[in-house]
Parts: sequence; C-alpha cells; structure tokens
Amino acid sequence: MWILLTMGLAATPQVSSTSLGAGVRSFPSPTIAPLFSERRAPRLPFAPALFGRGVAAADLDRDGAPDFVIATANGAVLYMNRGGAGFVDETAQRLPSAAQGSLTGGTLPVIGDVDGDGWPDVVLLVEGGSGPDLLLRNSGTGQLLAPIALPPVESASSDAVLVDVDGDGDLDLVRAVGSSGHVNDAGHDSLALNSGAGQFVPSHAFDAARWNSDEIPTTGVTALDANGDGHLDLYFTRADSGAATGSPGAKNLLVFGDGSGSFVDRSNGLPDLQDNSYDAVPVDLDADGDLDLVVCNSVIGVPGANSGDVLVNQGGAQGGSPGVFADRPDSIEEAPLISEAIRLGILADDVNGDGRTDVLLRVHDLPPGGEQPLFIGAGLDFARATNFDTGTFIAAGGAFADIDGDGDPDLLLTAAGSAAGGSSLGNARLFLNVSR
Repeated sequence: MWILLTMGLAATPQVSSTSLGAGVRSFPSPTIAPLFSERRAPRLPFAPALFGRGVAAADLDRDGAPDFVIATANGAVLYMNRGGAGFVDETAQRLPSAAQGSLTGGTLPVIGDVDGDGWPDVVLLVEGGSGPDLLLRNSGTGQLLAPIALPPVESASSDAVLVDVDGDGDLDLVRAVGSSGHVNDAGHDSLALNSGAGQFVPSHAFDAARWNSDEIPTTGVTALDANGDGHLDLYFTRADSGAATGSPGAKNLLVFGDGSGSFVDRSNGLPDLQDNSYDAVPVDLDADGDLDLVVCNSVIGVPGANSGDVLVNQGGAQGGSPGVFADRPDSIEEAPLISEAIRLGILADDVNGDGRTDVLLRVHDLPPGGEQPLFIGAGLDFARATNFDTGTFIAAGGAFADIDGDGDPDLLLTAAGSAAGGSSLGNARLFLNVSR
C-alpha cells in the first residue's frame, strides 16, 4: 500500500475582516502560518534541464518512504527517497533499458495498484503526437516493467484517475481528454474498464454518452461520491480559452455513477457558470459528511467573479439535495495579481495540522512575477498564507507527501521555466514542512 497525504500540526488562527466589494466576509488570518523551508529539505538530484511536468508520490519500492515519479518531455524520471541521503535519480536502474529511449512526451503520472498484487503501478499520460498513454507495471520489487500501450483516446489525455467505477474490486481508468491554453484541442472523455489483471478495455457506451462532448476541451477529472449513494461520480473540469463555443469559458460537467460503470448527466446541479477550470479537489469543507469541491480556475479571459472556486454541496448542513452544488463567492481570492492569474492546478492537504483542508494553487507566472499561492482553510473560506515564499516560476506539477515521516505534508513542485525572469529554470523544488 502507498500513502500520499498526511497531516501536520496546528496553527493558531485569528479573525480579520477583508473588504470584498459586494460585502464583507470574515476570513481566518493565521498568526502562525505553516512554514516550508527549501533550504532544510533533503537533497534532490541537480537537474536544471529537467523541466518536469506532472508529479505523483508513492512508495514504489515499499520501503516505507514516498518516492516521486515525474513526467518529462523524455518520458519519466524516478526520484527514490533514500532518507538522510536525500532523493536519488534511479530512473536508469528502475525503468527497463528498452523503455528509456522510447518514452517521450510524458505529461502526468497516475499511480495505483491495477493488477491487485499490492505494488503501485504507473500510468503515464502522453502528449498528443508522442504515442499512446502507457501502463508501467511494478515487478514487485520497485522495478517498472516494459510499457504497455493503453487504449487510445481522441486528441490527448489531460488528466486521469484510477478508481473502481463498476464495483468489481479493481481500478478502472477514467481519462479527461483535451487541452486549452496555447492550443485548443478536444475529444471524447474516456473510460477503460479493468479486466482484473491490469488489462484495460474501452467502454464504448461511455464514449458514446450524449453528455460526452468532443467540442469543449476537458482539462481535469476527479472522482467523488457527490450524492452519498455509495457509488462514485465524476466531475470533469472544462476550459475554452479559444472560445470554440463562441465565448471564452465553459460549464463543467458532473455525472452520477450507478456502480456498474454507467453514468448519467447531473450537471444541472452545478452553478450556471462559464469559467476556465483546470483542476478540482473534493473535500468536506464544512464537516457535514458530504463532499464539496474546490476548483482551480484561470482568470485570464473569464473574470474571477464569474468563476466558481468553492462549490458547496447542498446536502448535509445546508439542508438541501446532496449532489447539488452552490457557488460560494469570494471564499478564495478571486482577483489575484495578473502575475498569478493563470492557474494551472490545485493541491490540497492539511498543512498546519488544524484538521482543515488547505490548498495550493499552481500558477504560470507572468511579469512582474508572483508566487505559488497557498491558502489556509477555515471551513468554507480561505486566507492567503503570507510567509510562504517560492519565488516566481511556472509550476507545471506538484504533490504533497510526508517525505521525512514526521506526520506533516511536505511539498514538491516542478518548474518549467519562468515568464517573469525567475531563476528556477527547469529544476524540481522541494519544500520541507517545518511547522513542528
């Protein structure tokens, strides 16, 4: 088994008021913000030309310490956690030699035990034109076996989750398809059902569903039980920066699962917003037993006031219907500086150990430069942490993981250069949580 997220220690909050234009809402403003130190973090391999993309953390060799799999233009690299010795690049030792020259265009690793042997396997998403997405199974020693081509998708996969959608006890593969940014590209989202031994068969019914459009790029997917019926549902984020539908922005998609691998559209339970969303995490923000959504929206092209960043499930304490979501305006910073307005992804964990979820937004920096903003949660609202300093760069990927076994989440971010003169180049950046 592998563990990705863990908890940290408590901070002491105080309450302040911030003017939000349409009204005033009280925000928690921590007097002791969570502290991360890059200087005190374990050593990473020196790789200024890495230009990593997506990141996943898992204990590949089951030695009790999380390792990192980082997707790159050349496929993937494996940074193995060696405790006091820091992280060691063991790509050459742990990827088959035949694969090392053939893996290209990796964009995101997704990790799960697809064959039921208790060892984490790796699905590597690959950019369009570089070949199919790949499965690299774990040999049972931490070595990865020769890559196996997965069923193809239209366009290219932007995100994926490994979850059991048909209730047969193994992990199926759901992929979001499309891209929106410098280039707009779309295709039907994909479900590949696991035969039970890590062999995936495409679900043609999923591909052909009326709600599964190939017009609007899908940028992310997350699985959650939105309506509390015990079956997994899917939330797809969408973006239309190229205005394929006539104007920038697109409504996101929510489909309810019945536990057999079939899904029905329930997007009428989402706010009627046309935003540019790139990622989302399900979290029970108000501790009422149902899952809310925190969404990463780029506010270039679509103003923050027109974006749904925190979507509150109307079941539980809200007294409404489970699986119906309402936008909570101004819950999180909706009008960032232009230097942080291109939001690429979201990471969530309890970084200060107060039992509430905090979020970090990965951003593509712009002049004059900004940070990777960290927001401290207090139920349904968030306040920006003021003493978390990353410097300015493009954060192409990231993951929280307890790398030193002290019970709080540390942070790895991959830098893909900077549009504002930052000095990160293509290095990976490791930040140790020092709140203890």
